[in-house]
Amino acid sequence: AIACMRRAISLAPEYDPIKSGPGSLLFEAPRFDEAHDFYLERLQTHPEDIRVYIGLAYIAQVADDWEESLEWSLRGLRVDPSSRDVMAGLYRAYMKLGRHPDAENVLVQWLKLYPQDGSARKALEEVRSLMAEAGSSAATGP
Repeated sequence: AIACMRRAISLAPEYDPIKSGPGSLLFEAPRFDEAHDFYLERLQTHPEDIRVYIGLAYIAQVADDWEESLEWSLRGLRVDPSSRDVMAGLYRAYMKLGRHPDAENVLVQWLKLYPQDGSARKALEEVRSLMAEAGSSAATGP
């Protein structure tokens, strides 16, 4: 299936449904190194394809490389500032890195774009609770 998709891309590189198909298939396989290489190659020819940044961020998350995931998500945000997948990747990376104020900012921006998102609202409450607990722990000392 992957070889067929690569062939289809070579024949019709602008046909949208096949653009990042091999990367997704490789990711699900799980053939992460090949998916990573595919997305990097795709980035050279289609830097506006948000799915490339999302794929690279997810691969970094699987490798537990949250700094790299954050970098790809930030780059993706410049391509599509309203992408739910990119914003979710940013939120996860910031939380894993313990950067709660940054995670809070992502959720605030998310809710400006998607005000009806109850799960984001709940996550924002949780982040703010964590930040308040950390603040009170720091104020009282060990």
